[in-house]
Amino acid sequence: MKIFVKLFFIPVICLFMSSCAVQYQTEMLSATELYEEARAKELNDEPFLAIDKYKKIEQYYPYSSESSYAMIRASYLLYSKKEYTEALILIDRFSQFFPVHKQSLYMKYLEGRTFESQIKQVGRDQTFALKAFDIYQEIIELYPDSIYIADVKFRRELIQDILAYKIVKIGVDNSKKGFFPSAIHRFNKAIELYPESSVIPEAIYRSMIAHKELHLTEESRKLLQTLEDKYPNSRWTKYAKTDL
Repeated sequence: MKIFVKLFFIPVICLFMSSCAVQYQTEMLSATELYEEARAKELNDEPFLAIDKYKKIEQYYPYSSESSYAMIRASYLLYSKKEYTEALILIDRFSQFFPVHKQSLYMKYLEGRTFESQIKQVGRDQTFALKAFDIYQEIIELYPDSIYIADVKFRRELIQDILAYKIVKIGVDNSKKGFFPSAIHRFNKAIELYPESSVIPEAIYRSMIAHKELHLTEESRKLLQTLEDKYPNSRWTKYAKTDL
């Protein structure tokens, strides 16, 4: 009797699984159909449902044209919903699956925006700022005529001010503690790494004061001359003329 029960259930289970497989194949949509469904969800303001459907295209049709655009749309939606870590993972996967793609520049730009969106205030770790800055710099160098160039240059300028100010701030703190050689090193670092930053006049001024405190008069005068030549209208130049 036990043998009969076992033998009876085996064909039933097999029949059930076979039926499911047939049903799955019948219901399986094409990449284009899945993409249209995902876009419909996106346009209907259902971003996470759209993301799920876009991911199905990547899963079932990984190297298709629809898959590449599904990854682009999903990356943007994840970015727009502040799911930054997942967005960056998907952007990286896109670059691996589609190293040469007509939307590669857009994905590079989106990667920069994703890092930029995670920048914290000046006193904290600036890893995301550095990554965003490097990506924007790469776009400027490799794609000088792209449609993103004006926006990228603007964003790079903002980020370089954040990065330069952080370095200068450390130098100021060192100066207050009397660590003038260390402070000068910080000011010089900001000037060297971010010469186009709006923070540079302050860095030169504070370096001048630190040199003065070390009785390096000649160096202080050279720094004052630099301020007068390059930044004649800066308030830091006015301070320098008074304080030297």
